[in-house]
Amino acid sequence: MDRKFPIYLLSSMLLLSVLFSCSDDNDNESGNTETISSATAITAFSLQADNDVLENLDSVFFTIDLDKAEIYNADSLPLGTDVSGLKVTMNYVTCSSASFHVTGGEKMADTTFVYSEDDSIDFTGNVKFTIISQDLSAKQEYTIKVNVHKIEPDTLYWNELARRDLPAFSMNPVAQKTVQFKGDVYCLVKDAKAYVLSVNSDPSTDRWEKSQVELPFEPKLSSFTAADNALYMLDVNNELYSSPDGLTWSDCGVKMYSISGSYADRLLGIIYEDGVYKHTEYPMSDGFAPYETDVDFPVSGVSPMITLSSKWAVDDQRIMVGGVTASGAYTGAVWGFDGAVWGKVSQNGVPAAKGMTLFAYYYTYFDVDAWKTYDEPVLLAVGGVQEDGRTMNRTMYISDDQGVTWAEASTSLQLPVYIPDFTDAQAFVYNKTLTDARSSDGWEAMPDGILPASLRVNSRAVTAITSWECPYVYLFGGTTANGTLYNNIWRGVINRLTFKSLY
Repeated sequence: MDRKFPIYLLSSMLLLSVLFSCSDDNDNESGNTETISSATAITAFSLQADNDVLENLDSVFFTIDLDKAEIYNADSLPLGTDVSGLKVTMNYVTCSSASFHVTGGEKMADTTFVYSEDDSIDFTGNVKFTIISQDLSAKQEYTIKVNVHKIEPDTLYWNELARRDLPAFSMNPVAQKTVQFKGDVYCLVKDAKAYVLSVNSDPSTDRWEKSQVELPFEPKLSSFTAADNALYMLDVNNELYSSPDGLTWSDCGVKMYSISGSYADRLLGIIYEDGVYKHTEYPMSDGFAPYETDVDFPVSGVSPMITLSSKWAVDDQRIMVGGVTASGAYTGAVWGFDGAVWGKVSQNGVPAAKGMTLFAYYYTYFDVDAWKTYDEPVLLAVGGVQEDGRTMNRTMYISDDQGVTWAEASTSLQLPVYIPDFTDAQAFVYNKTLTDARSSDGWEAMPDGILPASLRVNSRAVTAITSWECPYVYLFGGTTANGTLYNNIWRGVINRLTFKSLY
């Protein structure tokens, strides 16, 4: 590196440099005395191109915060990027001195030098840039950071240490089904002695309201389903029961072979009459009559239904994936219901399986050419057992077009090895407010990060953001292929979505 000087020589250099301009970018032709801030203002900062380090390095956006005297890249460089020898380009007003001081770096333990575009700077350490005004009346020290990700930002991360037990009165529940009802999570668990209903408006907390439920029937717990205004469940004889709160249950006076899901205040189900499977609903709309299902429609084993909304459709659509048809064949098709008609959304979206888990979430990725972060709403499907009754599907599948086409998700979205193969789990997404201090809710906090470019509006700081909404996905239960319950609640999140919004 050129022109490295011991610190004791700088004082002499500063006196000599009064006669010269350190920058020709902004000459002060008027001769007017500048204020302190403008006399020491940095007006532009960028890294120089270096394809050996990273393509498009010179397009990385840097924020210049003159109030805090900080310069940093809001979009962190990829994990593992070598920043120990980067050249920079800067613009600032005419000055008497401009110098860097680097401490604690891999290559620069304690180095001071006058700024030059030809010099490399070790940004693994603490980098300070000091500028002294032309008339020696003002001095400003800037902190310059080249941020590099410390974690893989686009990984769907499930914290192994943050796993929790299902809410129950005992430590050994044997069955569970969890639904969303009126915005809250309703987790119905069977343990050795009783049924326990636990309700929570925010699954990130342990504030479950637990109640023992005295059911007037022997339930098929897997049929526990929520519509807009009631909860439903079948008994072992396929009699349908409803409840306004999950605590008191009454007989609906109808039977169903299985429950497909719900739409608004209607329960969508299957009945079996005279050897024919038919669509039905409860309560029945005016003019509705049960009608025969398509030959390849799944009559059991479907994933929980989720709601999709689209700017191209007037009504919401409910979709589900997988299941078993009337012939006993397993399917990987995606079916949707728009409030009036069932339709096949995708013929072979995922491998044929029953008991899959389907949820809507986000996929984030970084475009290195545009140097911009994108996050898109997607559907994710995982879990389930295949037709041989033994093979479990642990591959995560993704759709970015509302279930029409599917593909195996990237490695960054696949389940970690410590989450076992499962079927019949339920997943729900809830936003959590993150703050600078992070949470005290018992879940392990994610590392701090940097605001994605897609959320950045201005290059200058206006108001610091100290809290932001982050969507977490909660995975409840699941069983082995033979029905043994996993007493687990897992919480997952795309790492990038947890990054602190700086501005």
